[in-house]
Amino acid sequence: MCSGSKCSYALHLAPLCVIGAFITASTSQTMAGTKTSNRCDTCRQRKVKCDEAWPSCGSCSKSRRLCPGPPRKVIRWVESSDTHTQPTSLECNRNQELSQARDGPQKHMRMITLRTKRLDNGDQMHKIRLVDRPMPGLSARKNTHGSSLLKSPPLSFDETLFCRFRTVLEPYEVSNLGHGMLLRTLFGRFGNSAALDDAALCLLASHEAVMRGEDVSAWFDTKGYGRALRSVQKSIDDRSQRYSTETLAGVVILWMLEGIISRASQKRGLGAQKIHGKAMADMLLHRGIQKANGELELLLVGHCFLGDVQVKSQHPQSSSFDTPKWDAAISSLKSSTLLGEVHLRVYQTWIQWPGLLHDIACLQLEVIPSEAPTPEQIMHQLLAVASKLESLSYTIASMLADQHMCLTRPSMMMDPLVPEAYWIRVPYLANIVAAHSYYTINLFQMIIIVNSFIPEPGFASPTFFPSAPPLNEEPLFLSRDPEILPLPSSLIARLRRANVKLSERVWMMYEQAREWKPIGCQMLVNALKMTYSWAATPDMKQWILEAGKDLDTFPLATHDWEPRTLEFLGKALTGDLSRMKTVQKDDGIQGVARRLRKEWNVE
Repeated sequence: MCSGSKCSYALHLAPLCVIGAFITASTSQTMAGTKTSNRCDTCRQRKVKCDEAWPSCGSCSKSRRLCPGPPRKVIRWVESSDTHTQPTSLECNRNQELSQARDGPQKHMRMITLRTKRLDNGDQMHKIRLVDRPMPGLSARKNTHGSSLLKSPPLSFDETLFCRFRTVLEPYEVSNLGHGMLLRTLFGRFGNSAALDDAALCLLASHEAVMRGEDVSAWFDTKGYGRALRSVQKSIDDRSQRYSTETLAGVVILWMLEGIISRASQKRGLGAQKIHGKAMADMLLHRGIQKANGELELLLVGHCFLGDVQVKSQHPQSSSFDTPKWDAAISSLKSSTLLGEVHLRVYQTWIQWPGLLHDIACLQLEVIPSEAPTPEQIMHQLLAVASKLESLSYTIASMLADQHMCLTRPSMMMDPLVPEAYWIRVPYLANIVAAHSYYTINLFQMIIIVNSFIPEPGFASPTFFPSAPPLNEEPLFLSRDPEILPLPSSLIARLRRANVKLSERVWMMYEQAREWKPIGCQMLVNALKMTYSWAATPDMKQWILEAGKDLDTFPLATHDWEPRTLEFLGKALTGDLSRMKTVQKDDGIQGVARRLRKEWNVE
């Protein structure tokens, strides 16, 4: 490509290389002078290429200028002998044999830059290679109807941005060094947003540090993080980019980076990550959902919900998005992919978690404000969310059974406790399965807790009235009224079995998660902690502790994988404060109650 008088690509005039790349001709044929080449006079004098469709001149994609000369459609070839014969005309990008066939396939060349060298005069010389796209497969060659394969429609800018953004967030592949090299080619292509570029580059530096096997303390780039912070702040100060999708995506990546930094550093907690989580939620509340059909927009909306839940669950209170207005707006959104739809619906159900956690904690502490809901009302809210999660569970099970998305195979580690393992082919499906299992396990436990606060209905002697139906004409057990509370013990037993099955999903993901990046398995690590209470045997509990320490290699993770810590965490995330005295021996249940009353303002 050319810009002004400088050349960005140098044409290597090795005849055999150029001729062999574009046409299969005999060795006795060469180009017949510059006058017959397929370039304009200006480009021919500069010896540069003007666009990727070379040798057809056209607009320069770097300087956006047009070549002075008109484009030409054919290349003229003559014999290299002294006596010139009649010149033959061959179509561009076609070899000699296929040019004789009327319906033969054309060769579509593409250019690959091998390396770049800067000359002393300031010009750049690019060494390029022209390669042909692969030939169609056998299934395409057997087409007897003569119809060619349909071309895929080009991706829009939003679709391209979404694909590149999700590629950065994929949990694969720590063992593949080429993955980082591939991601580096994406930067500078996120539109006009320097904030998203710098934030993604900082995240990539963290991933590459893991690939190189460096110490955990070097898993984040301090200079790159500072540059990303300055770029994001600059975008926020610019009114035209303050609430753009690219700026919001940059804040989301910073929020994820803080999760790595806070766990790798012994001096930082999750406070900085919650600052970014609050910023994400505030941006979404102010800007709203700008592109209802944009896949990147829907992906960011789910992460904003999660950031708000993280902030509001610290001192449990209702989420900012737990309103009828936002519920109607979110319910109207539709994703074009099944993964995007399930991702959005899973995080939509998370919005109600902080409010439910606050109500259950007040119920446990016997602090009932005047506006607090009754146990029956809390139970109806929990059952409504549980029905949505159950429907999503069937969809996730179908995706795990699809061999194009996931394989179920025997454990490569020959583990007797977990004999089967998932091998997920679609990277983002792993995050969805972990997030759904994490929340569903907590919610089912919350249902069991609230059900214990609903008294059994007393038996009243029947009163005679003629309009009553005869005995045995109404079914007693074939159908159950959802308004009848408390839940029977048989249904509670089914909920416990469901939590065990959800825990098995998480355990089967461990083998593959050992190869993921640290940012990719954070949700799985959280889900693995929730399964500790549902391990039936001491051996399985010990397996969970060892698997968690294997995945969570941060310096501060040792304390997180102690039995007492996991038991306390499971009770705190479900509002189960009745047995916290068995974990917090020095504080006691009364001390916990006083502290939570003060923090949650429920005196």
